[in-house]
This record gives sequence, structure tokens and C-alpha cells, in this order.
Amino acid sequence: MKKVIGTIGGVLAVGVLAGPFITAGVAKQSIENDIAMINEIPGYKAELVEYEKGWLSSSAVLTLGIDTEMMFGPAMADLPASEREIFKSMPNIARFELSMGHGPVIFADGGKLGLASINGTLDLSHSDKAVELQKKLGIDSFMTYSSLINYFGNASFTANSPKFTFNPDEDTTITFGGIDLNGGYERSNRKGDVSGQIGEILVEASEGTLRVEPMILSSNMEYISPMIQLGSGDFKVPSVTFYKSDAGGEPLFSMKDLGVNYSMDKDSEKTVKMNLEYSVNQVRVEGEQVDNARLGMAFERMSIDGLEKYYDSFADLMKKRPDYSQQQAEMAMIGQEMANDFLPLSPVIAITDLSFEYAGEKLSSNARVEFDGSNMTPPIDLNNPMMMLVNLVVDAEANISEGLALKIASRAMAEQMAGNPQVEGMSPDDIQQMAEAQAGMMLQMGFLEKTENGYRAVFSMKEGAMTLNGEQLPMM
Repeated sequence: MKKVIGTIGGVLAVGVLAGPFITAGVAKQSIENDIAMINEIPGYKAELVEYEKGWLSSSAVLTLGIDTEMMFGPAMADLPASEREIFKSMPNIARFELSMGHGPVIFADGGKLGLASINGTLDLSHSDKAVELQKKLGIDSFMTYSSLINYFGNASFTANSPKFTFNPDEDTTITFGGIDLNGGYERSNRKGDVSGQIGEILVEASEGTLRVEPMILSSNMEYISPMIQLGSGDFKVPSVTFYKSDAGGEPLFSMKDLGVNYSMDKDSEKTVKMNLEYSVNQVRVEGEQVDNARLGMAFERMSIDGLEKYYDSFADLMKKRPDYSQQQAEMAMIGQEMANDFLPLSPVIAITDLSFEYAGEKLSSNARVEFDGSNMTPPIDLNNPMMMLVNLVVDAEANISEGLALKIASRAMAEQMAGNPQVEGMSPDDIQQMAEAQAGMMLQMGFLEKTENGYRAVFSMKEGAMTLNGEQLPMM
């Protein structure tokens, strides 16, 4: 019995003494995996520049930088030389001071147990301006990070930025509510999730007050490559308002319930589909109001190999730093390669929903464009317009209420007539009658169909034949 107890005690002693040295490698490997993922992205560079291993803890310095010339070179090309130099002199490297705790048992907030932990702080001490700003704001760092690695090699994390108030001048106060994010990552299948919020932003100035309510975000993704990340993500802004100082109690601008939703999934072994949706429940500008605005887009049957090849080709092109003419020529070559990968798989681009309401009147529309490449083999000649026309399949429909159609037509006519002395002084009723007459002409010509609530237009094209509202159109 004593031998058994002694053996167990010896094993525990070895685990306690040697375990931290073993788990130190787990923490370091986790950081190196993150660095490798970052370095796959063109224009970004991550590096572990310092690492000091200890028994119960280790320390490290991680740098994260961007290639300013690669990422912003084309945008800076037309700037004056003095402005380009200012842009280039801006800090493009951030340092993170890291401390790592080694198990075999790590206790974290909330009673969680783990194998190793990583805590990081954004270090901007190499920038005098950043250090001075931190002192003015009364904060130790603009960002902190904490991660716990469990016994299966998966990680949970939190990332935070502090709240602060800043006065850039005597008449302006900026208040920021901080950032709080949390999530996790499964290294075995490269799946991760993030959720949290960006705190309220309040800008009070002599001209007016801007308020952005806390923004909420979440995502759940499976990382395949920089171009292929399966899953979904949401971003929501409950409210944005701007009050002008001399405008009384009514906001000059307001927006409610802005939402952005993204998703990507496989629709076959060789292709993926992506959906992107924007929505806003209300936008009001100087008394004019739009409600329930939606824009939905879908991209289907996109070649996985084609997307990844495009990413690699574009990254290589940016590394060459070509001039504008070289860039245009090489982009044309990349486009040809993409066509050979994409078009035989019959890709689809669709506007799934474009709609809004104005003054109680509604417009709704959708469109779907498919390239039928089922009988095509590379190389594909993009300079052959007939080939493109014959293989396109298009279906589109728009519905608009009568009231909204007349409002839009009346406003367009009023703008066309502005400054025309021949129609100067025309009354709103006269303009309304002209708008109604124009709508009647479009009905007679077959551009619109009358419906119970307004007007409709339906367009389709297949094998080069086009129809509008069921009537065939002549070939162009």
C-alpha cells in the first residue's frame, strides 16, 4: 500500500514540477498558430520577436504590422507628395506584451480550468503621440486580451478596450463606451465564434450632438482559407441620431435598427454560396423618412478553387507593387483565369430583395442573373459578346405602389423643370398631372403593367431572347 501511495505521490510530484514546462509549449504553439493565420493575409505581418520561458510563466512580445504601401498605395497614388509622406510616416506596427501561465492546472475567472493561459496588452510605448494620448485619456492601454487553453487544445478568449472621454478642443467632447468581446476557437476543426459589443459613441460639439448606441456583433465561422470562411455573422446598430444645436428638439438625422448579416456555406463539393443582407427599419433626414429598407444579395455556385487562386494571384500581384498600367494588365489576366474556373460551374448573382417604404407607399424588387456554363470548357473567350449574351439567364421583377410611382415621377419632373423659364411657376398640381400622364404612356408602351396596388415590370432573358411583361423585345 505504501508503494502504491508513493508511486501516486511521485507521479503527482512529476506532474506539478514538470507539467509547467510541458504546457509552456502549448501556449507558445497557440500563439504561433495565430501568427501563421495572420501571415496568410496579404498586407499583414505578425512576428514573435521576443520569448522568455520560465517555470510557471513565460513572457513574449508579438508585433502586428500592416504594409502601408501594399494596402493603401493605389489610394495614395493621386495624393500630393507631402500628404503621401505624412501617410507613410504614420505608425504601422503594434506591439503586444504577452504573459503566459503554465498548468497543468490554471484557474480562470468564472471557475474555469485550463491547461495554459495567455494575457496580452497592446503596447504603444514606441509612439510618443500614442503615449501622450493614453495619459490624456487616463488609460493604461487601448486593448487587453485574455485567453484560456483547455485540455482539448481549444481556446476561449476575451478582448477589451476601455471607456474614455476625450476633449480634442474646447468645444468638443468625445465619449467612447469601450469594446467588450468574447469567443472561442476549436483548433482541431478551425471553428471559432465571437460575440460582444462596441460601446456607445457620443460626440458633443458646438455644431450639434451625435449619438451612436452600443453596436452588437456576433459570428460563428469555420476557417478554411482567407477567402473561404463558412458560417454566419451579424452586426447591429440600434440607433444613430444627430441633433443640430440650433434645430430644436427634432433630430436632423436619425437611423434605427441598422443590421448587416453575412453567411457562407457550401452548395456543392466544388462551390460555395454567399448571402449578404442589409436592413434598416427607419432613416429620417430633415423630415423625410424611409422605412423598412432592405438590400439582399446572393452569390451562388462560386468555385472554391477559383476563389483561392484569385486570392493567391492578387496577393502576389500586390507584393510586386506594380504601377497602374501593369496592375490593370495583370488584373485582366487574373480575370481570364477566374472565368475559366467560375463560368463552367454556372455561377449566379442575385438581388434577392431590394425594397423600402416611403410615406406609406412601397417598392419591392428582385433580380437573378445566372451564367449557364454547363456546356462550356476552358479557355473561355471573354471578348466574345455573343457567347456572354447567349449563355446569360436573367429574371427580374419590380413592384411599386401607384402613390410612390407618382411621387418619384413628380419629383423627377420638378427637378428637370427647375430653371426652365418656359415652365417657371408651374403648380404642383400641374406637375402631378404630367407625372400621371407619363405613367399612362409607359403603360401604353408596355414598359409597366397595372396591378391592384400600383405597377409592375417583369423582365427575362434566355438564350439571347428578351421579354418585358410577357412581350418579346427586339434583339439589340
